[in-house]
Amino acid sequence: EAFSFNNCKSSLMSIPGMQFLMNPYTIIGSGIGAVTALGAQAEQTSVAFTNLVGSETEAAKVLADINEFAAKTPFSNLDLVDNARTMLSFGVASDKVNGYLRQLGDIAAGDKNRLTSLSLVFGQVQSAGKLMGQDLLQFINQGFNPLKELQEMTGKTYAELQDMMSKGQVSADMVAAAIEHATSEGGKFYGMNEKLADTVKS
Repeated sequence: EAFSFNNCKSSLMSIPGMQFLMNPYTIIGSGIGAVTALGAQAEQTSVAFTNLVGSETEAAKVLADINEFAAKTPFSNLDLVDNARTMLSFGVASDKVNGYLRQLGDIAAGDKNRLTSLSLVFGQVQSAGKLMGQDLLQFINQGFNPLKELQEMTGKTYAELQDMMSKGQVSADMVAAAIEHATSEGGKFYGMNEKLADTVKS
């Protein structure tokens, strides 16, 4: 009885952060060594998020949102947790992280490496408070040009926006607005996560 399935499942899910990181059925099939490693990683994630956001309750909310998001997209929980942690480390507000993660996930189109790069450069821009040339190149390398999006939004020419960027006048808020525009209804990347998830399921 002590090693029954229900007791095992209950014990695993009692580990802090475990419910956000791994399906218990998968863990049980991985062996005791894997369970031990994943348990430590889950607890470390829970503690790390609490330290980053300053509240255990807020950390739990962020992780719960990530778990819900992962269930609807091609990205794994661990991929999303790592990228959320990157943005939090750069000072992105905890109540905005999941919204940005979903938008960047749409732009990444199911590619976890692209999502990692996008999360990193977005965090850099948010930390600096403005878009710089090296950031623009990183965005473009991942298939997104915020200046092109701003050109469509503002009616300014690309040259004008480049000049503004060189003067530090393309703010982090403008970049965030460009990302939102590109991933909202009518945007190039709108609903990409859901479309890819449906493709995987079919």
